[in-house]
Amino acid sequence: MTEPPPSIPLRRPRGPNAERRAATREKIMAAAIRRLYERGYAGATTPEIAKAAGVARGSLLHQFPTKVDLILAVAEYAATKQGEFLREHKITTGSSRDQFVGSIDRLWAALRQPEGIALIEIMLATRHEPHLAEHYARFARTYERTLARGLRKFAERTGLEATEALERQARFTLTALRGLAVETMFSGDPRASEQSVALLKSYRAAFFDAAQAKTEPQAVAG
Repeated sequence: MTEPPPSIPLRRPRGPNAERRAATREKIMAAAIRRLYERGYAGATTPEIAKAAGVARGSLLHQFPTKVDLILAVAEYAATKQGEFLREHKITTGSSRDQFVGSIDRLWAALRQPEGIALIEIMLATRHEPHLAEHYARFARTYERTLARGLRKFAERTGLEATEALERQARFTLTALRGLAVETMFSGDPRASEQSVALLKSYRAAFFDAAQAKTEPQAVAG
């Protein structure tokens, strides 16, 4: 998966005092991301998030009556912020091959941002939170659809066809990088993943070369 998810909009409050509620929401989202990033899902309690955001717990509960409501909003917020990071760091120079291979560095950087780690923490938490898992599944389906659209656009830009093989390769890349992000969270040493990222880039380069070879016209003998 190489393109940002463009169609998961942040929910903007409307009506009286909308700007104040929006500002409060922004503080809550930012604080929740920090708590998830620094202390994990268990440390992201609503009282602690309200305290970190500098808002009354009643204000938080008014917008998010349950922790599941809050965490699902954080997931949408984190996904949108992650998309903004990917767009900001989009590779627009070099050959199509360089852009295709280099997208791994961009995605790896995004996954290590606080928003990327927060999403992973939420995803891991669904293993032990059935109610969260039920609602998170709907968010995940929307997220995956936007990633798939981004993949097709990226494939077109780099001269590749949006085939099932490309989708499988993208899925493998995302899964591998998520696994590396989890490993890095536990090891605390981001340098340990450098060889794995380099190996993924070599796989991606080989995939690009093979795909291009299939689409190039064959030489005419004689």
